Amino acid sequence: LRVGHGLLSLTFAQDQALETLALMLADTTVTGTASPGAPVSVRESALHLSRATGHLTWRMDDVGLPEAVPALGQTIRRAEITADLVGPFPDGPLRNALETWRDAGGTVEVRSFALDWPPASAAGTGTLALDPALQPMGAATLTFHGFFDLVAALQAKGYVRESEAGMAKIALGMLARPSAAGEPELSLPVTVQDRKLRAGPVTLMETPEVIWDREAKVP
Repeated sequence: LRVGHGLLSLTFAQDQALETLALMLADTTVTGTASPGAPVSVRESALHLSRATGHLTWRMDDVGLPEAVPALGQTIRRAEITADLVGPFPDGPLRNALETWRDAGGTVEVRSFALDWPPASAAGTGTLALDPALQPMGAATLTFHGFFDLVAALQAKGYVRESEAGMAKIALGMLARPSAAGEPELSLPVTVQDRKLRAGPVTLMETPEVIWDREAKVP
């Protein structure tokens, strides 16, 4: 991890417990041990966390990726999220704390989410929780833009044939509605349940299993 410059601010309660954390970083480069020649760069990021209220905001601008994802660019212009942790979250071993939080009806309320990753973008809100196996589950409503450009990019790179791209554009055109700016806009319910990611009635993928470290403790 290499940081051009940054600022960290911590606020503590009278009992020395951490109350808030604010972190701003600029010109950050992260190099993974598995791929030292493929760093990820972030021009600017800002994180604010209130442990007292469970409120979190996190924004990253101009995230440079080591290689492009098919049909998407190598730079994420902006990714940001605002969320609240709802429900009691006790100290102690992490796995026990997660089980207590889940059994008490704990959720993560995503108040807003936005991702600008040319040629497409998405925004929405949602709710996340843990199932009986401590695997993430949840539901969200996302609004997409730039999906026609995404299909065209997939076709140009040879991931879909011309006939498939044409059918996809027709189907998306039937589902899309004009936004306030007059651009095509697509709203879809997205769910995660039983480790299956679904957009509407379509199963997109099986999500990887989250394995919680039994030795970890709540910080």
